[in-house]
Amino acid sequence: MWYVLWTKTGDEEKTRSMVNAHVDHALFTRCIVPYRRKREIHRGISMFVEKLLFPSYVFVETDRIKDFARRLQWYPGKNIILQTGDFFCPIYREEEYFLTDMLGGNDIIDSSNGFMDGDRVKVISGPLCGYEDRIKKVIWRKSLAILEMTLYDRKVEAALGLDRVEPLAG
Repeated sequence: MWYVLWTKTGDEEKTRSMVNAHVDHALFTRCIVPYRRKREIHRGISMFVEKLLFPSYVFVETDRIKDFARRLQWYPGKNIILQTGDFFCPIYREEEYFLTDMLGGNDIIDSSNGFMDGDRVKVISGPLCGYEDRIKKVIWRKSLAILEMTLYDRKVEAALGLDRVEPLAG
């Protein structure tokens, strides 16, 4: 199951490194900081940039959350495993599967390609393909698709790269 480790914004990579270096790997399967890749134009030059998908969040996959949390307490920093009351709560399975599918085996969600088909977005390639129903808003000038997700009964937005392409003539 996936749990969210909350840390100070800007310390996500430091937290991931600390977990990977100092917490026994028998206590967790993997620790990730999800990024998104999107196209940006700087001074007329088009390039891909990578940005945090969820600032302050580090995701930990473990079936031994209590042991993991005890071990984490030994290290300095304000790292908190999000929980409800006295219980550590994993993220919803649906969101875990969605993130796993989007990440495709690494920590970066690539940009997708799509176009408008009437009043609906049609994604023709990339990780958003098949997830058009999750897109709440598109900002074409910034090459972004805004998705709404639920993490711990909280609605959060995730901005993923979406480049506009011309629809195929058919």
